[in-house]
Amino acid sequence: MDGIIEITLPSKKISETSEVIERCGLLAKPTDLAVAMNRHNDESEFMSYYLSTINTLNNKFYIVQNEGKFGVTNSANRCGVRPIVKLTAEAWNEILNKAIEFDGIKIVQYGEFPQTTILQELSSPLTTTGKVYEIKGQNALEYSFKNQKVCQIGDTWYKVEPIEWLVDEDNHLLLARHVLLAGLSIDRRPMFDGTFEQSRLYEDLNTLFIKDIIPSRETAYDEDQLLDLARLELIKQRLSAETSEIKEEVARKEKLIAEILRLKSAINIEKQKSDALDKQLEELTPSTKGKAYVRR
Repeated sequence: MDGIIEITLPSKKISETSEVIERCGLLAKPTDLAVAMNRHNDESEFMSYYLSTINTLNNKFYIVQNEGKFGVTNSANRCGVRPIVKLTAEAWNEILNKAIEFDGIKIVQYGEFPQTTILQELSSPLTTTGKVYEIKGQNALEYSFKNQKVCQIGDTWYKVEPIEWLVDEDNHLLLARHVLLAGLSIDRRPMFDGTFEQSRLYEDLNTLFIKDIIPSRETAYDEDQLLDLARLELIKQRLSAETSEIKEEVARKEKLIAEILRLKSAINIEKQKSDALDKQLEELTPSTKGKAYVRR
């Protein structure tokens, strides 16, 4: 695909400073393919993914964990991959013209990749498109099935679908909206020095993945339908985020109310103690006044 300078991973700095990544970090759900590649991971809704930045204190790479917090992992461990694309100035300007904007977030479709599991049986004759994917050491042919491109990886069929990218205008980057790959290590070589650009994963992203996302042929998509679907999905995500914020606000207020009731109860207890002491004083005062003072 013309215009790609480099495919890499988000850095810790970008993750901390980019509004696009901060606001959409928890939306990085893995594709069905990524989940299948990472079967040892019990989490299917969210998945930890690599950052290219190394933690120089212990020679481990940073990861974004399921809850959106930073963690560290050894370069030989396996994790999710959420690629970033760096483009030429010409390609970048072209991308901006195609981006859909919703509530300050821009999203664009660029390239294709196997993503969603196909549950139906593929009964019709399959026609090869001539493209071969190289995913996790497997070569998989791409086929055309009822105007949909499909690919079999292992025992499962997947739809080949447009990749959705978040447009990071501040850093001129495209960040994959979802975790596209998983179960991969940055580098398992004993002599790996921790430089991501020298790692096996970086090499695979810029030799295999960069080739795999190039469409085998131009696909006639209904642009209006894609526009509506993208907006609908963004609206759903936005409503989900707002619902989460409302729940957090309700929980905060419930906690505040509970604290107020606790303090009110404590005040009532102290008031009861004070009233009891006042009553004792009232009972004690008459007898004290009635006693005669005897001089000895």
